[in-house]
Amino acid sequence: MTNAARTFRMTAFLLASLSLCATATHGQGTPVETQAQAQPQMQSTIDLSKYELTLHRDDVAGIQVMLPQGAVAFDRYEAPFAYFEADDNSGIRLILSSTPSKRGMLPAYYQILQGMDFVPANGPRSLQDDSFTIEGENDQIVSHSYAVDTGEAIKGFTLVWPADDLETRDAVLSRIRNSFTPVEGVMQPDLGHAEVDRDDLANMAHSEHASRSASGVFADASGHVLTTSAVAASCSNLTINDGLPMELANTDGTGSLALLRPTRDIGAVRSAHFSTLDTEPDATVAISGYSYGGRISRPTLTMGETGAADQSSVTLEANTKSGDSGGPVLDQGGAVRGVLLPLDSHSGTSSDRAMIDSPDLIAFLQESGAEPLTIGATRDLHPEDLSRIAERITTLVICRD
Repeated sequence: MTNAARTFRMTAFLLASLSLCATATHGQGTPVETQAQAQPQMQSTIDLSKYELTLHRDDVAGIQVMLPQGAVAFDRYEAPFAYFEADDNSGIRLILSSTPSKRGMLPAYYQILQGMDFVPANGPRSLQDDSFTIEGENDQIVSHSYAVDTGEAIKGFTLVWPADDLETRDAVLSRIRNSFTPVEGVMQPDLGHAEVDRDDLANMAHSEHASRSASGVFADASGHVLTTSAVAASCSNLTINDGLPMELANTDGTGSLALLRPTRDIGAVRSAHFSTLDTEPDATVAISGYSYGGRISRPTLTMGETGAADQSSVTLEANTKSGDSGGPVLDQGGAVRGVLLPLDSHSGTSSDRAMIDSPDLIAFLQESGAEPLTIGATRDLHPEDLSRIAERITTLVICRD
């Protein structure tokens, strides 16, 4: 199977997984079927008998899950992980994860997990308010990681499987995902040799990287960055990404937008394409931004829908965060349709947002001396391609006063 075909299949499974209803719990973690789970389901034609899928409760991790006992057996605890390994060199692994939770720790854990050796770097991934899903893939293995923040603990699992047997992997993963239930108990940080330093988690979750931060979009090939004026106004020390110094080039008449320019030559930049079309209501868009202010090293995509327009902005229905402000709003073809305006309150999550429409952005950029690339109608892209464009054109903007 080609890498492209494997990525398409994994993306489809990821989207299907995100739509599953969560398993309800009762008493000491006994699963209770939700209404959706009680409906008849299509039966797999794959024979899974050799995997001996059995409901397993790990009281140390506080997790109940379907365990493929015919393929893996318990090996060790290394907080925050419980490792179940194969003894036949098949490459199959199941890793449970369990750690006490503090406010803001889930994004840090999401980032750290992506650096573990059992999670390949490539593959779709999604961070939500209280959970995340990570798919990893390379030529040898595929992995699927899921974790949820219960408020008291972050609990999850990672299934690792040979890359040449995705059909069986999907069938086993479906049973594991549907059975996964956090129950009483959480793994203590000092159990075994910790691969993930809990102090690192806490530091990432609570450290202040900047006086303030926002997202931005590369506006032209010379490195101009378009962002919100809220982060750039009266700031004496502006940087993007890995400390590249910037300076304020211009602000718009409404006080909403700011254009930054590099203080030194940075070479050619792969910049965004700005749509010349007015945004229509009820259009599906993707907001790209550093939702957590740099605690995650890459931007996240949040899907939304456009609403009504007035003389200065277009309303958005999207579950964004304050860190997304200044980030590009993309259509399904990867063209910039707007820049996200800040929340009235600079904290928390809001589904009621607004953006400056792209034709107004183009006019502001050209008046400011930038040379934006423009584009008309676009064709819808595969989600992976849209994600790559978003990551390439979105930058973190930091003010350190």
